[in-house]
Amino acid sequence: MPKIAVVDDDRSMNDRLAELLKQVDHAQVSQAYTLSEAEQLISGAEFDLLVVDIDLGSTVEEKLGGMKLLRQYGSTMTTLIVSGIPEAHIHQEIALSQLKAFEFLNKPIRDIDFMHKVRHALSFGVSAETQAAAGAKNWPKHLEIQPAPRAPNLSWKGKAVPLTSTELAITYALAAKAGTTVTREELENALKSGTTIAAHIGNTRKRFRSIDEHFEQIGTTPGKGYFWKSDDD
Repeated sequence: MPKIAVVDDDRSMNDRLAELLKQVDHAQVSQAYTLSEAEQLISGAEFDLLVVDIDLGSTVEEKLGGMKLLRQYGSTMTTLIVSGIPEAHIHQEIALSQLKAFEFLNKPIRDIDFMHKVRHALSFGVSAETQAAAGAKNWPKHLEIQPAPRAPNLSWKGKAVPLTSTELAITYALAAKAGTTVTREELENALKSGTTIAAHIGNTRKRFRSIDEHFEQIGTTPGKGYFWKSDDD
C-alpha cells in the first residue's frame, strides 16, 4: 500500500492530482495545501512518494516552499517536484542534480505523463543503485560511492558528479558490470521507463565531462547497448 502525499496551495490542482494518484492500486493519498500543513504532515509519517509544488503561497518562505520541503525530505523520500512559475528552469537543475528530486514536471501537466512518472517513481524505489553496487564484482577505480539515506551520489577522481536519480541508476548499472555490455532493454527494464536511453546516456556523459573533460569511460556497442570500460582498457 503506497503512501503518497500531494502538496499544492492551488486547491483545484491539489484535488486533481490527488484523484489521479488514487488510480494507483491501494494507494493511500494525503493532501496538504500550505507549507505549514505539509511540514506537519510529512514530519509525522514516512511516505513512499511526495508530489510537491514549488510555490506554496505568498510569503517569501512559501514562494519556494516546495524546494524547502525537498531539501528537508528529498534525501529520504522519493519526490516529484511540480512547477508553474516562469523561472522554473532556474530551480530545475538544483532540484534534480543537487537535491535528487526524482522528476521535475512543469505545469500544465498531462495526466498520462504524470501517471507514468508516478508509477516509475514508485517502482524505482531506493534499491536500484544499492543493488547494482552490491552485485558489482569489478567496481571501477576512481568511481566512489558517497552514501546518502535514499539516493547515494558518486564521485569521479575525487570530485562529486552532479547526477540526477535516473543518471545515477544508469551509472550504477553500467559500473556494476564494467567491461560488459548492458543492453538497451536491460537499462530500460532497470529504470522501468520508456524514456529514450540514448538521451539519458548522453546526459550522463555530459555530467561526468563537466568535472573531467577527458572522461571516456562510457562506451557504445553499436546496435546493442552501452558499457563502462574496464580498468584494463
